[in-house]
Amino acid sequence: MRVNLRLLNRTNIFKNKRINQNNGYIQSYSATSPFEQVKGDAFEISFGATKRCNTQNFRVKEILNLRCPVCGLIMLDEDQIAMFVKDVSPKKGVDLYNALEKYEDESTITQKPSKDKTGFGIYRPRKKEVVEVYKRLALEFPNKNMLDLTKIQAKRCIGSLIDKQLEVIEELKEYIEQNFDEEEKEKILKKIDEDYVKQIKGESGEQFARKKFIYNIKNSVNIKYKSEIERIASKMPTSENDTDSFFVKYANSAKSSSVIATKLVEQSKPTAEHVVPRALGGSDSLSNYICDCADCNTKRGTTPFYEWYQSIPGFNERLQEYLNSVSEALDSGFFKTSKDYDNYIQQIIERLTDISEGEIYLEVPEIKNPDRKIEAIEKRKNEINRVIESNNLLIGRAQQLESQIKVLEDSPLFDDIDEVREINEELERIEIRQKEIGLSLEELRKRIYAVKKEIEAIESELNKSADPARKVLLKKELADKEEEYETLNAKMEKLLRRSQAIKKRKIIIKKQKRISSQREIEIRNRHSELGALLSKINEIIPIAQKYESLAQKEQDCISEIGQLEQFIIALKEQNASILENAFISADDKKDYDDYIHQLELIRIAKHMVSNKVYEKMASKSGLAREILEIGQKTIEERLAQLSAMPQVKYFINIDAIKDKITRKTALENNLLSVLEEKQECEKAKMRISELLNGRELSEVQEEYAQLTDLKREIDEIYKVSQKKHLLERLNRAIKQNNAQLKKLKDYKELTNAQYSRIMDRIELEVPDLYLYC
Repeated sequence: MRVNLRLLNRTNIFKNKRINQNNGYIQSYSATSPFEQVKGDAFEISFGATKRCNTQNFRVKEILNLRCPVCGLIMLDEDQIAMFVKDVSPKKGVDLYNALEKYEDESTITQKPSKDKTGFGIYRPRKKEVVEVYKRLALEFPNKNMLDLTKIQAKRCIGSLIDKQLEVIEELKEYIEQNFDEEEKEKILKKIDEDYVKQIKGESGEQFARKKFIYNIKNSVNIKYKSEIERIASKMPTSENDTDSFFVKYANSAKSSSVIATKLVEQSKPTAEHVVPRALGGSDSLSNYICDCADCNTKRGTTPFYEWYQSIPGFNERLQEYLNSVSEALDSGFFKTSKDYDNYIQQIIERLTDISEGEIYLEVPEIKNPDRKIEAIEKRKNEINRVIESNNLLIGRAQQLESQIKVLEDSPLFDDIDEVREINEELERIEIRQKEIGLSLEELRKRIYAVKKEIEAIESELNKSADPARKVLLKKELADKEEEYETLNAKMEKLLRRSQAIKKRKIIIKKQKRISSQREIEIRNRHSELGALLSKINEIIPIAQKYESLAQKEQDCISEIGQLEQFIIALKEQNASILENAFISADDKKDYDDYIHQLELIRIAKHMVSNKVYEKMASKSGLAREILEIGQKTIEERLAQLSAMPQVKYFINIDAIKDKITRKTALENNLLSVLEEKQECEKAKMRISELLNGRELSEVQEEYAQLTDLKREIDEIYKVSQKKHLLERLNRAIKQNNAQLKKLKDYKELTNAQYSRIMDRIELEVPDLYLYC
């Protein structure tokens, strides 16, 4: 029967809120102190973080019998842990002793010859200590199971656990006594004694909780003491780092021997370790993971990788063995469905080499799978091409930068501007130093004032005291304070002198800056003046440019008005001639109205002929076309007859004269508007001439362009130091790329030598393999 680890985990003490560990053991075993109840052990914290980072898909954890690269011990999957629990948990006495002992040899789990040199087997060092206690108890109480043995041992070690907790409290109180002022010290010590010490001794109704204690105590003190207070408080023992705590905790919380057996090996589970911790900005990417056991993951915390690496002897060799195991898994097709792992080994090597600045040395494991070898050749070839392309871009950029820097350094403005740049940098340093001195002086003044008050208080007490021994102590204290007072005054005088010297230096370099930057100021001021001038001219130019078009418009208006006047005169003369030869009566107006009516009829007829509906009707029957053509012809004949009549012509001319007069009036009004605009254009031309002051616009624009180039050059000169810094970085990158290319090419040659042994077998399948090599 397989043990369900999820169900076992649910029996964890932290899920049962009703358990009171303190009072339970005080009542059951007449103990004088509780043991701590931690709400989450280190293992759960580690896996909680893993869930947040979404590392459960890190498939390296699934490689069977993988060794932890940190401690070198075998890591167990859930099936192996279940096998251990099923084998160990039901046993008692000698059987339990033998069962626990046989797992000190990892081959019991792996079914392969053991490579373990530590003697721990599948256990982690802390749990090995616990296992040794269980082995001893199993022989001492042969009829008891693991849960019973845990309760027996808990009675024996509760007092020891209390002593350890009180030792931490004493260290904490000693630090507070030495560093805190009287008021704060009294307040915190009172809280420790009344709350936490009573909880530990079982004198309080509330149980002692380690995490709550650490959180409350560190947040109740000044920020400058917080880190040290937390460091000391964190020494409180836990079930993960203290054997006594383990037995006391699980004696009260575990419901069965299976739970305890699980706790003995659960820290052997594989976890995803961030090379660069997330707390330090590390990413949740495959290239930032290595697989280590939960125990090592928890112990590391957020320690920077290289610092952690240096603290563990033999880490490099175990990392190499870890990479070899991953490579073997790749060869066997373990990651066949996850192509992301093809480059995992190379990425990890590069990441670790980069972090250690080359001190961590790891070799790429030899590829044994022929298909992987072919892929590796192609990838290496592509990588070489990629690095060469990248390097060529960097070289081009570096050459461009070198050219820019040379041009700027050859500029006649360079020396002056570079001097101004150096002066500006010195001014910035002076400003920073002045602020620092100002803060130091303020602190010194406060301290001098405080010491002076202390001296006055001591002198007052000395005058009032009648005790000779007390007077001796007061005199000594007074002498110490006076010496401190003199020292502080001397330090203040030194800082004041330094401040004065800095002020004088600031005045001198500001004067130098004015001299050195005179040419720059002239260029910038002149550029600003011309910019403002051209801005005004550019606003006026569009107005002035309208002059020619307005002059043409004026001529067009005058010409059309003249034509209209001549036409009106001709029409009037024609009507005068009609009046001489005929009499115009009211009835003649009817003929003119009939003429207008006939014009409207002919317009409608023409519209009908052009209509698509008419075309359809005409195509079906010729009668519609015939009817319309007869009607149109009749109208045209009537129009011809009417238009020949002198009386109708008279009225036609009258309407034409009215239309021409209306058009003439509109043109005259338009002409007046054109003349006003033309006058504005002439004023704009005069304003431009005044602004230019006798110069041509092209000359001013050319000067402005030259000044713009000079101004840009000055700005670039200020950036010369940045450009040089960038050039250094580019050169370093080029150097690194060249080194990488050498490694890639060396690796390629090495790979070719390795592949030559299998070339005969695969030559027919891959005829162009030699091209890759």
